[in-house]
Amino acid sequence: MNESKDLVLQSSVFLGSVQLASPRDVVITATEVARELAKIIEDKNLFVPMKNGKYVKVEGWATLGSMLGITPKERSVETVVEGEGPDRVHQFEAYIDLVRNSDGVVIGGASAICRTDEVLNRKSGGSYKRWGGMDLNAPRSMAITRATSKALRIALAWIMVLGGYKPTPAEEMEGVIDAEYSESPANTQSDQSPATTTVQGAPIDSKDWTTYYKYADALMDHVSSVKIAQEYGDGQTNAIKAFEYVKAKFG
Repeated sequence: MNESKDLVLQSSVFLGSVQLASPRDVVITATEVARELAKIIEDKNLFVPMKNGKYVKVEGWATLGSMLGITPKERSVETVVEGEGPDRVHQFEAYIDLVRNSDGVVIGGASAICRTDEVLNRKSGGSYKRWGGMDLNAPRSMAITRATSKALRIALAWIMVLGGYKPTPAEEMEGVIDAEYSESPANTQSDQSPATTTVQGAPIDSKDWTTYYKYADALMDHVSSVKIAQEYGDGQTNAIKAFEYVKAKFG
């Protein structure tokens, strides 16, 4: 006896490791994920505030990946050395895969480069070498960090936007070093005038002004002094002084 069996095709959509019934369910789930993610990002301060919005640090992007069952995995880091002697430059190119935890399938990835001759510009004028005086592990790690956040951005930026954040990772923004916005790792470079010349008349000394200047974007966006105190810990007194001065002078 021949038996006929109906073949039933089941359609589904994956959001990371989460299997959903329809595109509509993807949007609903992503919205819920974005809402919960925003709570974590705000509570743990996993973003860098800039004038045009909040840029999430790689830890925030990794959290989003974990919420969806996605793990970044280092595939390789290639090193190229250019030149010799004091002019020698190291270039690190990192490759990161995004692995779906439920079955181990690679569902995305990206590469990113970091070079030891990178130069950043100061808002006050002049420039400085980003990796000057640092061990080679620092730019190598940054290449991995950039590739990680880039891979997650390519796959999940739309969910980050749903949470109210910019789609670009903080580490990809100029002026961000180790996920902290700064003009310089040290304000003693020969191509910059002393900080006191920038704030003549301010009721703060040059060290205090450095504290202000490091968080200039947050302060100029008129974040309250209470918020500054909560976020910047031991530097709160100097930061508040600078904030009050700038607010009174420039409105």
